[in-house]
Amino acid sequence: MSIPKDFPVFLEGERIYLCPVRREHAMQYSIWLNDRETSNLLMMHRVLSLEDENEILDGIIKSKPEHLVPVGIWLKEPLTFIGGCSLFDIDQRNMHCFIGIFIGDKDWRGLGYGGEAMRLLIDYAFKTLNMRKVCLNVFSHNPGARRCYEKIGFKEIGRYREHRYIDGEWRDDIMMELFRDDFYSTQK
Repeated sequence: MSIPKDFPVFLEGERIYLCPVRREHAMQYSIWLNDRETSNLLMMHRVLSLEDENEILDGIIKSKPEHLVPVGIWLKEPLTFIGGCSLFDIDQRNMHCFIGIFIGDKDWRGLGYGGEAMRLLIDYAFKTLNMRKVCLNVFSHNPGARRCYEKIGFKEIGRYREHRYIDGEWRDDIMMELFRDDFYSTQK
C-alpha cells in the first residue's frame, strides 16, 4: 500500500512512520490517555476532555522545534495510527534532551513498534539535533518499557523511591540515560 500524497512523513523506519502531530488526532489521543491502564503507565493522572486535548495539541503544534519534537507513530501496514512519542526539554547548550513514548492502541503493544520509534527519534536527536545524551523516566511498574529501553542501550542512573502513588501503591520513578556512543555501539 502506498501512502497518500498529503501524508506528512517526518521519519521512516522499517515498519513505521513518524509523522507530525495533527489536531485531527485529538479525539484518538483523548481516548488513549483517558484509558486508566495507559494513563497509569504514563505520568498522566487526570481526566482529559476533548477540549483539553485540543488545547494540548494546539500548544504542541505551536511549540518551537528547538524545545519539542512531537510525532505520531503510524504503522506502514496497515496504515494505522498507534501512538506518539516526542523529544522534549531540548537543551542545545548542554546537548541533552528527554524522550517520551506511548503506544496507545493496546493491540500493538509488545510488538517492537515502540522500540523502533524510539530508535528513529534517538538517531534524529543525535545526528540532527547534535545531542550527546537522551534521558527518560519510567515507572517501576512498567517492566516491559524498561526492558525496551535497556535493549536500546539506556542505563538506570537513579530512582526516586516510592515517588508516585498509583492505584493504591507507592511506585518508584526510575531515571535512565543514553549517551550517543553507547547508542551507536549497541545498534550495530
